Amino acid sequence: MEEHLIGHRAEMYRQFVLKYPELRERVTEQRVMDQKRQILRTCKIATERLEQLKAEVAKELYPGRDVSKDISDHEPTVDTSDASEIIPDSLTELSTASYEGNKWKTPAWERRLTHEVDTLRRQLGRLTQYMCGNRSKKVLATYHELQKDISKHSKYDPPNRTAVDILDTLRQKLAVKSNRLKRYRKSRKRREDNALFTKNEKLFYRRLQQSVNDTSGLPPRKEEVEKFWRSIWSEKVSHNETATWITREEQRMLEVPEMQHVEITEEDVTQAKYSTEKFIKYQRLAEEIRQLRRQQQVPIVTLILSTPGVLTKSLTDNLAKLGISVRVRNKIQKAVILDTTAIVRRHLTI
Repeated sequence: MEEHLIGHRAEMYRQFVLKYPELRERVTEQRVMDQKRQILRTCKIATERLEQLKAEVAKELYPGRDVSKDISDHEPTVDTSDASEIIPDSLTELSTASYEGNKWKTPAWERRLTHEVDTLRRQLGRLTQYMCGNRSKKVLATYHELQKDISKHSKYDPPNRTAVDILDTLRQKLAVKSNRLKRYRKSRKRREDNALFTKNEKLFYRRLQQSVNDTSGLPPRKEEVEKFWRSIWSEKVSHNETATWITREEQRMLEVPEMQHVEITEEDVTQAKYSTEKFIKYQRLAEEIRQLRRQQQVPIVTLILSTPGVLTKSLTDNLAKLGISVRVRNKIQKAVILDTTAIVRRHLTI
């Protein structure tokens, strides 16, 4: 109501100063108006209470005038029509839409993984075409690019020299990316279900019922199943023996030498087993040697313990530099004390 009065800001500030004179020096007129605007915007006062205050102020300003009509003119009115019957039916749809969000908005990690999976599948397809003999520009460009990008399967494996090696590396990469994408999507779906269950439990159970497969239909009878499969397997069908690809494969296989028969003896198995055990035995030693070769400097620390197991401060610092934990240091002290005690006992019993 005060917006229709001239100079309402000054009057409001004057009333504020009369009620709180100690705040006159610290609170300005603009700040009072900002606080009033914030209270109205955040609905700190209920609508019914606000209308009641307006009516009381209007009676004080206009004692002989009925201002209830003026106040009601500014209140919103709702027209009752046939559309009002549709509103209750649409509430559920609106509630569902508020939780679904934008279905087309996919997260960045999903777009990135999907792009990587599509790229690997495209490269696999072109590499397969190259191995089949296709030498188009795109296939050759992809093959040369893969030779540069995938030169090794891993840092511990030999280089990829043939297209078969590159194909194996691509297949393993595709399996890793596909499983990761599936795992991330499952985790995202689980988080969305948890959030929906927290906000709208009823909608969560409704979606569960919708996702369940419809099993209301009756299963087929035994005669129907037999009739369906008999119509497929009972008909005699012959393949084309003069197809072009069959002739091409027969000619290609003529150049392949026949595999010789290899007889595996007990001595061969023993030798292979011995080589495998020897390889496993020295594999850890080889890894330690590689780590030693990669070291640029080796710290040398003198370890001196007294007979009671007392450690000096410098020795404690040196052990910390070597990365020896307190638990290991305590075991060292315990071993020294036990050995010293054993020596003393042995000499006392002589």
